[in-house]
Amino acid sequence: MCRRASGSSFATNASVRKENFRILSGHELLTEYESSPGNRRTFCSKCGSPLFGTAADIPSARRVRLGALDNVDGAKAVAHIWTGSKSDWFKITDGLEQFEEEPPDSYCAPG
Repeated sequence: MCRRASGSSFATNASVRKENFRILSGHELLTEYESSPGNRRTFCSKCGSPLFGTAADIPSARRVRLGALDNVDGAKAVAHIWTGSKSDWFKITDGLEQFEEEPPDSYCAPG
């Protein structure tokens, strides 16, 4: 699903707790759709860029697309998720923890 949503081998997201996430401006430009039952994706209605998502099984988190942000200072990779459906041609070579599916809510959205 990440490959289809991003058009590349994976999607680079940051999980942010709902209470720490806010849109400062541009609400009127957001378009949202339900990609699968309970899962919502939010896009810019002007350029189509994917911005963030909400999953029914992790309502406490927002998955923010890091490529849509101007400043990601201090961001660092902590794990690879959904590796059970990754492309066969992409090899993970770092030592980060890997999850074949969704990790527990406590792991996915640190405080």
